[in-house]
Amino acid sequence: MSTSLFNDVQNTVATGRRPAGVPRRGLRVRYLSAVVWSIAGLGFVRGATFIASMFTARLLGAQSFGSFAIVQSTVSIAATLAAAGLGITASRHVAQFRERDPHRAGRILGLSSAVALVSGAALALATFVGAPFVAGHVLHAKALMLPLRIASLLVLFTALNGYQIGALAGLEAFRVMAKVNFYSGIISCPVIILGAYRGGLSGAVWGISISMFATWALNHVALRQVCVQRGIAWVWKSCWSEVHLIYHTSLPALLSSLIVAPGMWLCNYWVVTQTNGYEQLGIYSAADRYRLLLLFVPSAIAGSVLPILSNFCGEGDASGFRKLLRANVLFVSVIVAVPALVIVFFARRAMGYFGPSYLAGAPILAVLGVSAIAEALNTALGQAVLVDSAWRRFSFDVMLISVICGTAFLLVPSLGARGLAIAYLTGFTCTAVGLLFYVRLAKRH
Repeated sequence: MSTSLFNDVQNTVATGRRPAGVPRRGLRVRYLSAVVWSIAGLGFVRGATFIASMFTARLLGAQSFGSFAIVQSTVSIAATLAAAGLGITASRHVAQFRERDPHRAGRILGLSSAVALVSGAALALATFVGAPFVAGHVLHAKALMLPLRIASLLVLFTALNGYQIGALAGLEAFRVMAKVNFYSGIISCPVIILGAYRGGLSGAVWGISISMFATWALNHVALRQVCVQRGIAWVWKSCWSEVHLIYHTSLPALLSSLIVAPGMWLCNYWVVTQTNGYEQLGIYSAADRYRLLLLFVPSAIAGSVLPILSNFCGEGDASGFRKLLRANVLFVSVIVAVPALVIVFFARRAMGYFGPSYLAGAPILAVLGVSAIAEALNTALGQAVLVDSAWRRFSFDVMLISVICGTAFLLVPSLGARGLAIAYLTGFTCTAVGLLFYVRLAKRH
């Protein structure tokens, strides 16, 4: 799509095709089905992760929990590169072609799986081999070498999970995804807690790595079953004919992740270089768990709404596109703002659940609670821009990380972890405002 998303959707009305005999569900049914199942599934797994984090934080203490956070942040860079933006590609293009060209949808699945396996294995190996250098010369903590090496498994299975989740969303198999998340949550919570209890920091990293493996196995079985039901066969022999999609969708998504993930890591690194830095980051990470809990609904809906928007676009339904976008922005705004304000008001009590040593993070949590509202709007509005052009969405991500890093660079030396929280609020607020202006301007044209 080369012009504004609203014009492009309208221009395809005359040529949009739907296979004969394929019924179409109403917008309300599709949206509500996606939202309900996505919230149910992701809500359960986020709740399980939150509980696991709370017990892990208590078992490890603030300083070791900060080390746990920096290991996750460091490995996320390799995991992001390994994922190669394939989740977006699978979600968007499987949704577009699942009905009018199932064979092409199969080629896209074949391409996504092949690239994910190669990139995941390569980056996992690089993480394992490079762990001593990163631990000793970058983080200046040689004790983190073993946790980093264990986390190389996380890199591999994160990459493989990424395209599977995107493909399931593209097939609108939200009920199946909810079941996968339910079983994943049941497995991950006790495994992570047991790992932290028996093995400390390394045990906790083993826990999240094993949990990611279990999630991959569940998604693998689920995706195979859904594809059989939909009559989509995986095609590897000619899948490279779809490699141009990597440039149009995966590459900008990958570049967005590659500037965001290292940027976030850099901000965390600035915190740990301050006085009592690992303890500060541990307290910040505990507060950040509430932010992630607030954002589980927008995150769940984002994965559901993108394929539906893409499907509307592919079929030329401009009215459905606009209605879904408006309803989603309104719903996300309300569903995040109300609990966020409650958490801001009870910030000290909320931090106390992690333990007495985390009470100092109440001001951090208050700022992150407000930033969650702006971040939710960023997610909702960003889906429309992503359907229009992944490269335009990339430009907004550049804006986001530039503001966050610039603000953190100025504030972290004097305010520590609080400065990082303020940087998050500033970055997401500025980007949400920019996205809102873009979408409104595109609508007028």
